Amino acid sequence: MINGPWICGGDFNEVFTETEKVGGGRKQQYLMRNFREAVEACNLFEVRGLENDFTWWGNRESGVVREKLDRFLINDDWSLLYPDHVAFSLGFWGSDHAPIITCHKEKIGRDSGKVDLKRRFPFEESWTANSVPKHSG
Repeated sequence: MINGPWICGGDFNEVFTETEKVGGGRKQQYLMRNFREAVEACNLFEVRGLENDFTWWGNRESGVVREKLDRFLINDDWSLLYPDHVAFSLGFWGSDHAPIITCHKEKIGRDSGKVDLKRRFPFEESWTANSVPKHSG
């Protein structure tokens, strides 16, 4: 279905299994099954590293709820091209989602301390537009 190396990351707003959720009501089995089947149909699988990380939290009437909603999914071609990449979360700092990142596993120990957790990266939706910005002048 997908040709060439692919990585897809972000907030999928769903969990694969009940173990990826703590607190709150139970997840509907069909929702988790549909998510797993969609990922499998695309021949994707999860990047190593975030197995036990909850990437979202929220306060509900029943208490705190934590879920693993954010992840990186890759295909075999991507894994063969970048075999030593892993994913990890940067912790919660000003959002209900923990930012996630993927990098070469050798860089984690050496460079991960250089991540400035006090600065946010301001993403602009307009950057994804197909048009080239016009310069005035």
